[in-house]
Amino acid sequence: MSKDIVIVDLWTDTNRGDCALQLGIISLLREKFPSSRISGVFRFGTNEFKDAVNETDFTRAALDESYGGVRDTFYAGDNSSRFTGVTHKLVSLLSFFEVFIWLLLFKIGLRKLIPTSKKVVMEKISNADIVVWKGKNFRDYGGVSGINRQATLLIAGYISHVLNDNVHCVNASVWDMKNPVERMMLKGALAPCKSVTVRERESFKNIKSYMKDASHIVFAQDLSFHTLAQIKTYSPVKRESNSKIALTLTSWGAEEEQKAYAESIVHSLKALYRSDPNLSVIVVPQVTRRAEDNSFVIDRVTSLLSDTGLNIEVMTGSPSIEELLEAYSSCRMLIGTRMHSCVFARAVGCPFVAIAYDAGAKWDILKEFWPDKLVTTYTAQMSPLSELVSEVYLNGSGLIEASEAAYRELMELSKVNVKYVS
Repeated sequence: MSKDIVIVDLWTDTNRGDCALQLGIISLLREKFPSSRISGVFRFGTNEFKDAVNETDFTRAALDESYGGVRDTFYAGDNSSRFTGVTHKLVSLLSFFEVFIWLLLFKIGLRKLIPTSKKVVMEKISNADIVVWKGKNFRDYGGVSGINRQATLLIAGYISHVLNDNVHCVNASVWDMKNPVERMMLKGALAPCKSVTVRERESFKNIKSYMKDASHIVFAQDLSFHTLAQIKTYSPVKRESNSKIALTLTSWGAEEEQKAYAESIVHSLKALYRSDPNLSVIVVPQVTRRAEDNSFVIDRVTSLLSDTGLNIEVMTGSPSIEELLEAYSSCRMLIGTRMHSCVFARAVGCPFVAIAYDAGAKWDILKEFWPDKLVTTYTAQMSPLSELVSEVYLNGSGLIEASEAAYRELMELSKVNVKYVS
């Protein structure tokens, strides 16, 4: 039977991990409901959706229709830095008040008073046979600002519940949330869902402990595995004859933390370079969103290596998923400070050391198929990180072989995300 399906809370493709997640759910829905029409409502508000076209092109191309969200946002282009501090909080608060007004007018039948662009989106969600809410990293932010931040992550779910009774949340991460108000907000958004899938075992444990009735909560694997399974396989180079290392770098925390992080990576690369003078490095942009600019730490790493003679290439532009896979396939290993960069690398037979820049449950995804000790922390000290990098550099082929069965199983298990969507 043909269905009218709407996916809400889609995000920027410039984070290629998010792009892979979104393409994964679209692909799975098309496989399950082959004659259906699938529309997408993005997190970018209707007020700036046109400004975000360069950030949404891959996902939009896979959809039948695309719309901006009901709540006004300031994420795209010059808007991303338009409001800061107290002004940003006030503008955000006003946007939630406006959503309440639009929803009220919609429900009492005064739809002519709603701006046309928003009314179209609300009618689309309201008339859908199925609403799929793309889950986020639901974490504890703390304080009044945390409540506001939590509301931005949950608003698409609440809007969907007001407008439609058949809402399914897919592929969420649920972190350890200490703040009772934020936890209550999350439960309020997830409880009415017909089904909820979470992508890590830690998330599954967390949400089950929060919810009085967790019968509709299901553990599923990360949606990116399905996307990667659909893309052509790249033949990895012969590891033993290759001396090229990929880096994905992330600026996180205070400047001192970033400095120590950069120095640890440099220490590891210098140690390898002393033993292999053919070593070369390519810095791969897994995320190119302007709000997540990593130029500071990239400049620091390249500067610290500038007097060594080590050849360093910084990949420019905004490479597609396929181009990222091709880059990783040409390398002997990856030092990855992006969770999905490690998933991408493994897809093409490139072993890795992962550096977790935060304490989120998402890093447990890697431990489903990769040794725990090779998922280290952003504050890892120089010598231990160097030892891990050296181990992967020397034994990468063995690690790939040992992880093959588990990795392929995750690709299959990612299909659970749509098992209960109906």
